[in-house]
Amino acid sequence: MLNIPISYQHFLENYAEQQPLLMTDACSKSLMSWQEFDQVLQLMEPDEQALQLFYKGQVSAAHYLDDTFEFGRHRKRINKHRFYEYLEHGATLVLNRAEDYCLIAKHLCHAIGKFSQQPTSSNIYINVLTDNTPKVSPNDTSAFGKHWDTHDVFIIQLMGEKRWQLFPPTLPLPLSHQTSQQLQHEAPTIPSADYVLREGDVLYIPRGWWHNVIPLNVDTLHLSVGTYGPTLTDYLLWALSTALPKIPTARRGFLNQDNTVELLKQVLESATPELVSKNNLSSFTHYLQARERLTGNFHTQLTLKKTTAKIDNQSSLSLTSVYPRNSLNQDIHVNGRYLKLSPVGQAVIKALTQINYLPWEDLCAKLPQFSPSDIEISVLDLARYDLLNIE
Repeated sequence: MLNIPISYQHFLENYAEQQPLLMTDACSKSLMSWQEFDQVLQLMEPDEQALQLFYKGQVSAAHYLDDTFEFGRHRKRINKHRFYEYLEHGATLVLNRAEDYCLIAKHLCHAIGKFSQQPTSSNIYINVLTDNTPKVSPNDTSAFGKHWDTHDVFIIQLMGEKRWQLFPPTLPLPLSHQTSQQLQHEAPTIPSADYVLREGDVLYIPRGWWHNVIPLNVDTLHLSVGTYGPTLTDYLLWALSTALPKIPTARRGFLNQDNTVELLKQVLESATPELVSKNNLSSFTHYLQARERLTGNFHTQLTLKKTTAKIDNQSSLSLTSVYPRNSLNQDIHVNGRYLKLSPVGQAVIKALTQINYLPWEDLCAKLPQFSPSDIEISVLDLARYDLLNIE
């Protein structure tokens, strides 16, 4: 489904948080059809957070969502007449957190998360060309204007084409509260890159890079996968919350004395060894793993019909966690609980940590010390606890 042409190490050294990267034909084509898109609209629970329209600014949800009371509960329903009317006149449709109700988005989010080793979430953006859609000129701007994102994004073009103008950052690597909304006057005017994304193309944009997105008078649908990894600021805040209470000087009152500056220097000097210790860095990684909410696929037949249903030889297995588990103990923290791993389970997770996606036959070949039946029992048990996917 997704074939990123460079290694993670090459990406880290040359592109991550540094510069954009265009990867042509990095995603399978024909992943999304209009029929599949209609299924998403049919099955999702629409509300003002999940489904949004933008037409000369954000459209009030009251204009296209109706309040209904059905079978004892209140819910929202798309008013198709108004919904289609906005779209045929050039509105942009945004489906937020698309991985919650679209399997294609979920699979692509998972793939980007495994590659980037960061948690992900995705939005779908759609523009439809009709006889009533205003024609777009090369100098037009998108419904969102020129802006930057406070997280890295991977743009996956699933249908049609879209033009992306990229501009160097004026505030490199902004944090989540450092938005571009109040800094439009700083936006560069000359793009450093100007791409037309076609179906199957993937574009990586580091956070802080200004971009302007322009429809090209064709139907277009793209998935924007945002990565939400921790920053050094996050680590320092976590580490200081652990280190400072242990330092007597840090527990003193802030009395605005003449020696306050000197006391603060003493605190920082005392805290530094713990902040840079490898043990603390490892503890932070374990902390991230413990907080990660894992969501695997359902495998009802395989799980409940063990005697008649078997894992297909062509199936591919992958861990649901985006964080590599390089050190494995018998006990592992999963979704708020501790799970005791068997020796087979430890070996399976170790093998899948080394290779993101591993065919079932290759996994069995990597673990000759265990029988295929024992490996299958362990794999299904790990899948039951959302630790891995079978695809």
